[in-house]
Amino acid sequence: MRAAMWRPRLGRWLLALGMAAHLSPASAQFKLQQTFMNDTAPGWTLSGSALLTAPSIDPVGQGWLRLTDAGHNEGGQALDTSQTIAPNVPVTLRFRYVSWGGTGADGITVYLYDSTQDMSGASVGGGLGYCGGAGGYLAIALDEYGNFSNPGDRCGAGSGGPGRVPESLVIRGPLSANDQYVTGVPIAGGIDDPGVSARPAPKTVLVTLTPDTVGYTVTAEFQSGSGQPFQILFANVAFPYAPPANLSVGFSGSTGGSTNYHELQGVVAASPDDLQVMMTGPATVLQGAPVMYTLTVTNNGAYPIDAPAAPLVLDTLPAGLSGASWTCVPSGGAGCTASGSGNLNTSGLTLPVNASVSYSITATLDPGTPCGGTLINSASADFDSSSTFIDPEETNNSASVSSSISCAVTLVANPGSLSFGPQTVGMPSAARSITVTGTNGVLISDISTTGDFSQSNDCSAPLSGTSCTIEVRFAPASEGSLNGTLTIISSASSSPTTVTLSGTGTNTVPSPFSFASLNNVVPGSTQVSNAITVTGTNISTTISVSSGAEYSINGGPYTAVPGIVSPGAQVTVRLTAPPGYSAQGSAVLTIGGVEARFSVTTAAQPQLQNVAVTSGGGGGVCPLMLLGLASLLLLRLRRLRLNAVALLWAAVCMAQDRPAVAADWSPGLSNLYFGGALGGVTSTLTADKVTSRLQAAGYQIVASDVAEESLSGSLYIGYELPRQFALEIGWSYLGHSRTELQGVEPADLEQLLYDASRATRGSGDAWWLVARYRWALQPKLSLDLRAGPYRWVTHSDLWFGSTEQLDRNDRGWGYTLGLGPRYVLSSHWAVGLLVNYFASTADSRFVQVTAGIEYRLR
Repeated sequence: MRAAMWRPRLGRWLLALGMAAHLSPASAQFKLQQTFMNDTAPGWTLSGSALLTAPSIDPVGQGWLRLTDAGHNEGGQALDTSQTIAPNVPVTLRFRYVSWGGTGADGITVYLYDSTQDMSGASVGGGLGYCGGAGGYLAIALDEYGNFSNPGDRCGAGSGGPGRVPESLVIRGPLSANDQYVTGVPIAGGIDDPGVSARPAPKTVLVTLTPDTVGYTVTAEFQSGSGQPFQILFANVAFPYAPPANLSVGFSGSTGGSTNYHELQGVVAASPDDLQVMMTGPATVLQGAPVMYTLTVTNNGAYPIDAPAAPLVLDTLPAGLSGASWTCVPSGGAGCTASGSGNLNTSGLTLPVNASVSYSITATLDPGTPCGGTLINSASADFDSSSTFIDPEETNNSASVSSSISCAVTLVANPGSLSFGPQTVGMPSAARSITVTGTNGVLISDISTTGDFSQSNDCSAPLSGTSCTIEVRFAPASEGSLNGTLTIISSASSSPTTVTLSGTGTNTVPSPFSFASLNNVVPGSTQVSNAITVTGTNISTTISVSSGAEYSINGGPYTAVPGIVSPGAQVTVRLTAPPGYSAQGSAVLTIGGVEARFSVTTAAQPQLQNVAVTSGGGGGVCPLMLLGLASLLLLRLRRLRLNAVALLWAAVCMAQDRPAVAADWSPGLSNLYFGGALGGVTSTLTADKVTSRLQAAGYQIVASDVAEESLSGSLYIGYELPRQFALEIGWSYLGHSRTELQGVEPADLEQLLYDASRATRGSGDAWWLVARYRWALQPKLSLDLRAGPYRWVTHSDLWFGSTEQLDRNDRGWGYTLGLGPRYVLSSHWAVGLLVNYFASTADSRFVQVTAGIEYRLR
């Protein structure tokens, strides 16, 4: 019997649990309640023939919502306009109704409708106040006459249905659906009481809507009378229509050519959650002896039950028991009031999913209780009107224990059976007590257990109206339902005395799992671990991840909020890598107390490999100097003097990408002279200076070598002034440097070139304007002193091996000082040695030593 009773409930609630995994408890809870028994119904709008029977027909507190009288062509409607139900939320709706006193038509519908509309336009008669109504979404009809299944009646052609089916419960969908008809089933025994003269006993309808991928699945149950079992009319019927954003509840009733009174009472709609009540106690009780019961309340539903929504637990002890007291032991994270006295009447408990509370109730049977009778104790747990839950499966909300009252038995174990709640495999439970009471000096010789149960006791002394205690513990070695027996061997005539033991072994501790470490990842990147599979458990268990990381179950959204994971689920961890190089980040995933670390290590910062910075002139000095010296030789031909000078100057300008300057070479410019020099140059630039500059700018770079090109040269033109002075304008090539760089590669190479060129610039081309003083030492020997400003132009490149990556030009001003002897060869020609000091930048100063030749126009 028990297995058969549980089979339909188990299937339905497994489905509800699966769907509820996508919903948070806070968003799922909902409660709508209206008795319709008073003279007002706040929040409800009545229209048509609908009215409250109190106080005109029934006393206040005993009234009904009457949708129609037993008159022809009536239609009444009641709409809840105060509350809405969010879509994709499980809801169970329960109400009592009577249909009576007429000729048997048409029926009642309870429906969900779009709360932004008002169901206007709904047809009565066979349409039952639903078909054609604006905003109608889902109708569950108690169809007496049968036309709600008839596509040829008020629901319209094309609305679907098998034809007229009297005395049935029918589901239809929204008006927008191509085929509104979903399903229907006849109800054995009928759904109305036509022809009676007085209101009959009410019938009850229980409807549960469970969110599906699209729309809902619908389960409907029917109770033909108080105390009768609920019939499951259909279970988990697909209703594949997307709901509107907000839904409200409505009722309607209709009559046509045939009639009935249609009345409702006690409407409740709330989130479904399943309570299970189990109770154990002694098979036999003794006069004047203690009697102990164990009452266990378990949350088998999909949502945790907090204190405001807690059920009321009742155990009113039967007459003959006195001095009652009780204690409560929670398990699975539950909470309850620790103890109390008298009858059990409490709602002071909290019940997470799969958690339970166990009440141990002890009382004494009065000595004068007649022998041979039966002591029956019944207990229950149910949600009251203040709770946000409703239990769609009430058959397991109560339990009772029947005990025989005996005077002859000399040894009694109380309770006669002991049931342990779910217990983790390999972990011993808390001790549960069995009280053994004996008479006439009974002596216990042996106590033993079978199965995964153990015991300890203080039962060594003879018992004469006294008791001893046996403590039993449950330590499951495997998963699933487990049974055992406690056997007491004694001198009693009824020996052995046995107590049946039961419990369920659960395993919330998964097998060890691990994540592969990820190396050389990009700093700051998002990394996802390999997927691990939860194995080794047989029930859902807890899951959490350390701060800064997230986890995903079966490819779902990532979250950092602790939750629940099912056996066989696949889990990945997502973690953001550290922003720096060569850094490690990690996260710890914990499932059922088992931990694994997911680690990521960022790549080492890139190093400069075969990188150099070059600074200097673009084309070098040799071709330009050869051109200049060749031009000076041409001046030996006096008749070509002016043309040669023009060619020389034009060549200099073109080599430097500058426009030639036109000049009027008239005989009045005979104080002009031209010169060229070739030699070497040295610089004050060092690797340490470059290193210092770059590290001051924040680089982790060392300049390992500075290679300089020492070849240098100059070209110039001068004009003699009185008193041995002259002005000279010219160009010098100050060499070329290559600096090798080593260290950490920065992200911005262009900035690196800029910062490196700040140390190496100043070389390359120098355009100068100086004043010269010629100090005569002998008629043909003099000492030349030079000073003046110059403009330097440095071209810098960043090289990776033999490939140029970036280049730039820098310009600046400096000053130059020169000193050197000069020797006159003829009236036109002279030679000299010149030492020039060029102050370009703080890091780069140059000393140029050249030998040159000079030609004078005469």
